[in-house]
Amino acid sequence: MLASSTGDEAAGNQDYQRGHMGKIFAEGFSFSGFERDKLYLNQGGAYVDISGLSGLDSVGDGRGAAWADFDNDGDYDLLLTELQGQVHHLYRNEVGQQRHWVRVMLEGRESGPDAWGAEVRVKTSQGIAVKAKTGGSGFVSQGDPRLLFGLDSEEAVEWLEVRWPSGERQRFGSVAAGATVRVVEGEQSLQPVELAATSLPDPAGEDAELLAALVVQPRDEFPAIALQGLDGEQTNFSAFRRADRSYLINLWATHCGPCLREMPELAALAPSLAANGIEVVGISLDMGAAKAKVPSFARRLGVNYQLFTTEEHVFSQIFSGDQVFIPLSFFVDREGMVKDVMAGWSEEIAAKIRTWSGDKSPLTKGTQ
Repeated sequence: MLASSTGDEAAGNQDYQRGHMGKIFAEGFSFSGFERDKLYLNQGGAYVDISGLSGLDSVGDGRGAAWADFDNDGDYDLLLTELQGQVHHLYRNEVGQQRHWVRVMLEGRESGPDAWGAEVRVKTSQGIAVKAKTGGSGFVSQGDPRLLFGLDSEEAVEWLEVRWPSGERQRFGSVAAGATVRVVEGEQSLQPVELAATSLPDPAGEDAELLAALVVQPRDEFPAIALQGLDGEQTNFSAFRRADRSYLINLWATHCGPCLREMPELAALAPSLAANGIEVVGISLDMGAAKAKVPSFARRLGVNYQLFTTEEHVFSQIFSGDQVFIPLSFFVDREGMVKDVMAGWSEEIAAKIRTWSGDKSPLTKGTQ
C-alpha cells in the first residue's frame, strides 16, 4: 500500500511525485488494488453479475467505458480504457444476434445540432421503451450518440416519438426492425439511413502474447545467430544448417527449472526425430561464467543432441523487448524457415514433437 501526507500533496513536492507516482506507473502498482471490472445483466430489475462469463473481468485499472455499436450489427459493444494507457480493451458483443432492433439518430435545429437531452420513445406490443440522448456516459467517456432499441422478436415498432429540449414533440408511424432512421427536428418524415456493416477483429489467439514478445515469427527465416560448440569452435546457424535437415532449436539455460524436465524428454525423442530428418539443437543462453556449467549440466541430464552456447547480442535477434523466457523452441524446416514456435514445456508440446518423428509429419516436407 502507498501512503502520503497531506503536506506532501499540498506542496506538490517533486520527490513525492516521482517516488509515489513512479511506483504506480513504472512498477505496476494499481490504484484500484487490482479489483476486477464488473458487468451486470438487468433481468427485470434484478442485476446478475456476468463479469467472468463475458470475459470483461479484467484486473487492469479501468477508468473510462464507452458503449457503442462499433460494427453496426444492432447491439452495443464496449471500449474500456485503462488508467495507465498501456492497453485498451474492445469487447465485441455476440449475445442475442438473432434479436431485432431499431436505431435512431437525432439532428436538432432549435434544440442544437447534437440534440443533447432529447428523449426518444418507441412503442411495441411489450410496452414503451424510453431513451435519452446524453452528452457523457461515464468517466471522461462518451457512448454512442445513436440510440439503439432492442425489440426482442418484434418485427416493427408501432410508433416512434421524439421529445426535443425545445419543447417540440414529434410522433411518427411504424418503423421496421433492423432500420436506422434519422429524425430532424421540425421535419415531418423520417430519413432512412444505410449504415455499412463492419467486422471487428477476432480475439487474439493463445500464441499472440508469445509472438508479440519475439522478433522471430513463423514464416521468417531463422536468424544466423552466433554459435559456439562445447569444443570452442565458432560458427553461426546459417553456416551450421544443412539443407537436407530440419531443426528443432531449443533455447535453455542451466538456471531454468522447466528445462530440467524438458531436456531429458528431448533426449529421449532425439533419435527418432533424427531418423525422420529432424535434428534437435540446444542453445544455452547462459552468459559469462555460467557458460562453464553447460557441459556438466548436459551430462547430468543425459543430453545426447548437439549443444551450443551463444553471445549476449543474440537476445535482440530473438526477443523484441527486455523479457527473455525459456525454454523456447523453434521448428525450422529444410529451407531455414520458422514453421512453429513453442514456449515452455508441457505434455501437449511433447505430444506435438512426438508426431514429428512419424513418417506422416507435414513439418518434415520442406515449406509446403
